[in-house]
Amino acid sequence: MKLNCPICSVMLNLDDNFAKKLVRCPKCEQSFVVPAVAPTVAERIQNAPIAPPSDEFELSPSAKEPTLAPESLHPNALKFCPGCGAQWKKGTIECNACHYVPALGAQIKPKAKERFNLLQFDLGSVYWVLFLGALGYGGWYLFTHWNSVAATIRSIFPS
Repeated sequence: MKLNCPICSVMLNLDDNFAKKLVRCPKCEQSFVVPAVAPTVAERIQNAPIAPPSDEFELSPSAKEPTLAPESLHPNALKFCPGCGAQWKKGTIECNACHYVPALGAQIKPKAKERFNLLQFDLGSVYWVLFLGALGYGGWYLFTHWNSVAATIRSIFPS
């Protein structure tokens, strides 16, 4: 059987006896369980029941005019979220708990929050830290070694 690795998506050619067994991908070296052998497309087509077409067609009442949100699902009329049952705050468009939107009649997937990653940082901020560190070190050096610095300046520029 041909199968894609679920981790790295490389195409693997496996024998049928590996079904429902733990195998290791040669590329990413991650282990996963091989699913049961699925019937081929030709077998599924041959075994699929086909109903004869009907001569009578009728348009259902719900398919005539689609409406986005009935009056009962208006955000200001809701007391509880239709998606999860959490208390609905007046004036909100989306449930804070399950992200259900009554106007769409479905839940939406929230945006992923960005997390701080040590490997992804702004190079400009690194340069600022280095600059301030060098400036601080220079000030410290002048403060602790002022006598030798002043003697060197006097020898270069005698007055």
